[in-house]
Amino acid sequence: MGSMATVVKVVVVPRNGYVNRLQAWASAAIVAQTWGAPLEVCWETEAVAPADSHALFRSAGQAATFISSEELTQLLGSPHEQLPRYLTQVPSRGLVILAGHDRGEQRFMADLESRKAEFTHDVTVVFVAGGRFHVPGETDFTSKRRDFYLSVDWSDAVRERIDTFSAKLAPYVGIHVRGTDKAASAPTRRALEESIRAVADRTGIHSVFVAADTADTRTSWVNRLKRYGEAPCFLESTSHDRGTSNAGADALVEWNLLARATAMVYAEDSSFGHEAAICNVIPEFGIGLTAPSWLRSTREVTRVLRSGLTYPIRRGWVGRQ
Repeated sequence: MGSMATVVKVVVVPRNGYVNRLQAWASAAIVAQTWGAPLEVCWETEAVAPADSHALFRSAGQAATFISSEELTQLLGSPHEQLPRYLTQVPSRGLVILAGHDRGEQRFMADLESRKAEFTHDVTVVFVAGGRFHVPGETDFTSKRRDFYLSVDWSDAVRERIDTFSAKLAPYVGIHVRGTDKAASAPTRRALEESIRAVADRTGIHSVFVAADTADTRTSWVNRLKRYGEAPCFLESTSHDRGTSNAGADALVEWNLLARATAMVYAEDSSFGHEAAICNVIPEFGIGLTAPSWLRSTREVTRVLRSGLTYPIRRGWVGRQ
């Protein structure tokens, strides 16, 4: 009678960057809602996300609570870093634990459904995740994530900055640019420029909010947009030093401002841009970009060649006496 097992609790340990964490949190919240279970969130700091939960959120939201690392360890019987990768059952503790790591969580979700159904008693499901996942057969996953993001209970400090800046703006379109992006799929500057003009024409809005991963990249795009007759604006106080807690709050204020845009232009494979875009006023007017296939191939060949040429230097073989 394993199918009678009840999920009494869902726990999520968000990992990686801030928006990767929001994706995992949203996904776990949707899964918990589907199963009719409460949600607990263990928000641990990392080098790429040093801001703690109190700096970013007032609460974990409806039907959810924050728990400490110590409480999580007590639940698991050991620190989660010591657990095996991927899908693990601990029948003695009534646990099913999914930590997708390099494979992601989604490929294990059908198996997770089967594993939890094998229990003859109540079960707690724990996700250690940094991305999107959902139960098999989930419908409206995008709209449910949007609803979650719009319901996040941001801290007073974060909320005040979002509201203060957005109150100064007329409707605007958003652009998220990653100047440090070396991925083969990164959109070209020309594609970004043409897409911004297309979205501005489509919406009739020429005020553009610019978010970027470096100050130099942001300045470059602000100047470029001015030359094209657009009216750019940006969050002047933003810190781009990802190693500081303040930078985390800044990044999430920027993310929220992008989310409030009428529509956006962004790199399709950027979680930061992609998740903000689904919250836009008219998300279907936005444009997610990727490099054309020929350029992706060229970049990949260049990367492989460069890696081969620099291998002796990186191994310390050049310059040895």
